[in-house]
Amino acid sequence: MPIQDGVQRVGAFYCEAEKGNVTEKITNIVMSKNSVITPEFISYTVSVGVSLTLTVNVNPGINSWRWRRNGSLVPPWDNQSTVTINPVTVDDGGIYECHEQVNRTGYQAVFQVIVRACLSNKWGPHCSYDCPICLNGGICDERSGHCVCAPGFIGRNCEIVTGSNRWGQDGELQCSYADNNNGPHTIACHRSLFCRPHPYGCSCAAGFHGIDCDQTPAKIPHITTTMVENILHVDWEPEGSVCLDKKYKVEIIPMVNILSCEDTNLTSETINTTSTFLNVTVKFNTEYVVSITTILNGTHEATTFNNSVTSPVGEPGPVNSFNVSASDSPFELLATWQSSSANNCRENAYNISVQLVKEDQYESMKVWNKTYMIYAGNNRIEFIKNLTDLLPCSRYNVTIIASNSAGTGKAISMLQTTSIAEPGPVTSFNVSPTGSPYELLATWQPSSENNCRETGYNISVQLVIEYQKELIEVSNVINDDTEFVASLTGLLPCSTYNVTIIASNSVGTGKAISILQNTTTLEPVPVTSFNVTETDSPFELIATWQPSSENRCPEIGYSISVQLINEDQNEIIEGSIETYVIVTNNDDTEFEANLPGLLPCSTYNVTIRAFNSAGAGRAISILRSTSVSEPGPVTSFTISVTDSPFELLATWQPSSENNCRETSYIISVQRINEDQNEIIEGSIKTYRIVTNNGYLTGMLPCSTYNVTIMAINSAGTGKAIYMLQYTSMSEPGPVTSFNVSATDSAFELLATWQPSSENNCRETGYSISVQLVNEDQNGLIELANQTYTYVVYDDTEKILTDLLPCLTYNVTIMASNSVGNGKALSMLQNTSTSEPTAPPDEVIASSVTPTSITFSWSEPPCGHRHGPIVEYSYELRKGTDEVIVKSTVSATSITIGDLTSYTNYSLSISAVTNAGEGPAVTLTKRTTQSGPSVPRNIYVEEVTSRSIFLSWEEPKYSDEAIIIGYSIRNKATFKPYDTTYDPGAEPEYVQYIINKARTHNITNLTPSTKYDVKVSARYEDTEGPASVVTQFTNPASVEDIPRPELVSGKIIRTTPTTVEITIPLSTEEFVTSYLIGVELTTHNSKRAIRQFGHYLESQGKYIAAELAKQTVHEDPKFIVGDNGIYGDYFNPPLIEGESYALYIGHVSRYNQTISATSWSEGLIVKLSMMTASYSEITVVVAVSVSVTLLLLVVIIGLVVKNRLVHANTLDQPSRLADDPLPAHPPDSSDGPIQMTADGYTKYKPHEKGVYQGINTSLIDKNSNDDSQGHAYELRIINSDTSKGGGEEHAYESQIIKSDMSGSDDDGAYDDVQQ
Repeated sequence: MPIQDGVQRVGAFYCEAEKGNVTEKITNIVMSKNSVITPEFISYTVSVGVSLTLTVNVNPGINSWRWRRNGSLVPPWDNQSTVTINPVTVDDGGIYECHEQVNRTGYQAVFQVIVRACLSNKWGPHCSYDCPICLNGGICDERSGHCVCAPGFIGRNCEIVTGSNRWGQDGELQCSYADNNNGPHTIACHRSLFCRPHPYGCSCAAGFHGIDCDQTPAKIPHITTTMVENILHVDWEPEGSVCLDKKYKVEIIPMVNILSCEDTNLTSETINTTSTFLNVTVKFNTEYVVSITTILNGTHEATTFNNSVTSPVGEPGPVNSFNVSASDSPFELLATWQSSSANNCRENAYNISVQLVKEDQYESMKVWNKTYMIYAGNNRIEFIKNLTDLLPCSRYNVTIIASNSAGTGKAISMLQTTSIAEPGPVTSFNVSPTGSPYELLATWQPSSENNCRETGYNISVQLVIEYQKELIEVSNVINDDTEFVASLTGLLPCSTYNVTIIASNSVGTGKAISILQNTTTLEPVPVTSFNVTETDSPFELIATWQPSSENRCPEIGYSISVQLINEDQNEIIEGSIETYVIVTNNDDTEFEANLPGLLPCSTYNVTIRAFNSAGAGRAISILRSTSVSEPGPVTSFTISVTDSPFELLATWQPSSENNCRETSYIISVQRINEDQNEIIEGSIKTYRIVTNNGYLTGMLPCSTYNVTIMAINSAGTGKAIYMLQYTSMSEPGPVTSFNVSATDSAFELLATWQPSSENNCRETGYSISVQLVNEDQNGLIELANQTYTYVVYDDTEKILTDLLPCLTYNVTIMASNSVGNGKALSMLQNTSTSEPTAPPDEVIASSVTPTSITFSWSEPPCGHRHGPIVEYSYELRKGTDEVIVKSTVSATSITIGDLTSYTNYSLSISAVTNAGEGPAVTLTKRTTQSGPSVPRNIYVEEVTSRSIFLSWEEPKYSDEAIIIGYSIRNKATFKPYDTTYDPGAEPEYVQYIINKARTHNITNLTPSTKYDVKVSARYEDTEGPASVVTQFTNPASVEDIPRPELVSGKIIRTTPTTVEITIPLSTEEFVTSYLIGVELTTHNSKRAIRQFGHYLESQGKYIAAELAKQTVHEDPKFIVGDNGIYGDYFNPPLIEGESYALYIGHVSRYNQTISATSWSEGLIVKLSMMTASYSEITVVVAVSVSVTLLLLVVIIGLVVKNRLVHANTLDQPSRLADDPLPAHPPDSSDGPIQMTADGYTKYKPHEKGVYQGINTSLIDKNSNDDSQGHAYELRIINSDTSKGGGEEHAYESQIIKSDMSGSDDDGAYDDVQQ
């Protein structure tokens, strides 16, 4: 800023840089050198959680002062020169001011407080990392963990001195390149304040202090350090005069210990003092650097470094993380530890002693010691040692002591037990049988081999059976170590077992001991898989089985008994028992025995028992029958005829030859001859029947059949028996090759056929019937005397006479014999064609115009066509004169044009077939009159919200047409208040006027709706073309629109410049939009503003917005004063602290100039004042003014544009009208503007009593060519005398055009365009 701005340059300034996603902001503090209040420091950098004291120096004579933080007053700090914040939070950061009570004009104290978001010496996203040591006044950045160095220093820890003439991230920039010859420590940066990135803040260059960085401090030429054990003594003497406000900041900075092992726990220590000496306790064996900074008048000054000083070595501390654990070997322990961290004096060896405390946890303490020596080595931190040659299951006390050249450290001890070893074998082991064959008894005593006791025993039992050649193992686990006996259950009788026992504990198992022993013997159990089956012979059975596997006592043989239950399933046979004995050996696993000498078709009970030396086992029985043999021949076999010629009936009795019954019968039927004349070979049918009778179907009548029967069972078929039989006679089948054809005569048909071949029963005659199917497709008619019956043996054709031409007949033929008629065959056939016998039917004139007639007709009546009609022959006569048209047509209608209107014409027409032309029929019809043209000069005389009053003039027409009335049609085509309206779904309403009146009032219409109205003349039974006019109905009146209610509950919130409200919604159908009215009530002028206007026209009472109905109903919330534009209305910000009346208007309109508005009562709103700092207010006001000016320019442009468009274009509307003004510009909706040849205009107002007088003037706007018409500028002046003041309201001009062509006798013109 230029120097002439003076104290306006005082304050906090910042610059901001962006690179990618990283933004860096650096704040600079500028104060006046003549400030009456100055801060102790230009900037403070602190971490969260600490205590911060802020101090200012106040000049004498200043009696009261105030503090500000970020522009806001801090009243509790008033008149205090020192304030404390404890603890500091992130929100405490920012710009602080301290100024006089009534004077804040550039002589105040300004400084910055920067708060690190982490605790001291911490950084990272979660403040979990330790900061590096930042030397020479550097600050740790909590975001990156890097040191931000003071001017004149660089390096990772700010340990590199670049000099007071250099600055920048790498010290590459200089205050003066001309001073390079004087070395890096020149005074070129004199009076320069350096502000570094976050979180450093601002400071002078190294070597300077003061508000203007123009003061230099006294230097410290020499520092003396003395070390006694771990007590560091520092002594210094500054050069120059001693100032009363001089302070020193002493930093004791640890470097690296002598043993070259970095200590991560080393931290620097900072001491602020006014003395020139101090004593500090430090760590042993550590190198330190001493830094002293002079602080003069609240400013950091030059720093002096001393040579490094090292503390002496001390004895080591106790080891860390000492632990003793059991090893995998029960004869070892494992010791681990880390080197001592009590101080920096490293140990070089460790002594470990091991003392036995208990042996096997059962005996008293013994004296047993062992010692180990371990050497540390350089830089080694973690150690491990195996302690060997120990006893298992024993407890030891292990002690470790670290040592170095200074002595030994503190001893650490730990108790631990060696691992457990597996136990030895048990003693006194024995196994003996018990009273049960399913168990053995085992007994024993515990092992005495070593000191580790067993915790359980595993007993395995192994079955050893020689003849089964397999081993079965059963294991028992005994966990009780006080009871040494076990029952071995679940064993098999008569078996030898190998019993083994093994002691176990948590380590493993001991040595195994085994004993063999036998269980008791039992009688055998039943055999398994026992089965009895048939054989190929019906005189024996075969039995199979397997030995039992339930126990191991083997059987030595089997006893099988066979008993007859019944013979041939008819009786019980008692006492028929036969026994078989089968001896076995131990190697057999499957057995089979034939049981011979049995009876066929008989059931036996077969029983088997196993036996050994202990007795016989339980019996198992199976019922089984012997095999079946084939049956004998049937008896009493007979074949007889039935009522049907197509079947025979067979009956018989079962065979009695043996005991095996048949299960079914096979009957085969072979035709021997056909009609007793010849033999037919291979015609065989087969039937399977399970009863002793059956019907043999599918036979042919009049035929002889050979019928054979055989009995069947599972063994095969018995002997066959056969018998011959003849089937009954039936009616004949249908004839073959039947055909009916037309002859040369249109009154005959020829029928031909051949005899039936369906069965052997011959026909003796034929019956032929003839039936009329249709008469020109009109129905069935049975013709009398058209059925013929013949008995014919040689003739196979017949001529059918006395028929009608070109008709369809159904001809049916049936063959017959003594039994009856056979199946009928039918065939349709047409007789030949002839000429029609009647004229065309239903001849009419379907359409008649002044110049044409359309005739139509149908075919001649049914029964008179006598064939397809191929064409029609016609002739047309004019009146009774000669024929003027003669021709043929294939269609059933014809249009004849070029006729004379209102004249009689006669049409004669006849039908034609391929055989010739039929009789004609004649129709006479007169052409119609010539129709009128469209009605002329249709006007909308008057419009209301529910009606349209029309007037028109008669159309031009010929003298022939007589007008009997008019048709008036209307249809709604547009409803601006209904966005979902579909004109296509709206019907067209028609009204007829039966007189010649040329006016009509269309009622029952809808307000604010666009209608298409059509008027046409009616004469005779038709109408002429229509004239069309389009007209809007007036909006709904204010009385029809309910007044909205705007209450305080509709206010959502207010700000100093805006009010957010909820717009009350209207349920009225014809409301199209909403107006927001605003009236400034606080500073109204003496002359009240009567109506709303645009903001540019009336800032005291204006319309802020017009909102569409649909928009408001979707979201009724609106913010008054949001600086926007709504429907050509400007919504400017409100004035803070002022009072306003807000209004809501419900609007019904159909264009931008015609509307009706119902306003709510005004709701008074008082705005609050805005509070903010002087800098924020300046920016907000500047931005608000800029935006407001920009919007005003836009509004002015829109208004000017709309007015220009309104003045020059008829079809484009002007700006939205701000009704409810009682007076408004007239337009076409108010009434027609009519013009006559002399230039006179008349205006009909639509609001009664509003316009008391209309003054108009016409100015000719184009050429004098009357043939082209004239364009005029119409200016309308409204003299409103109803208000008593005689005020005149001038409105914009409009252009109207008169069409001078085609005037009527009365002087009115055809068209007026407005």
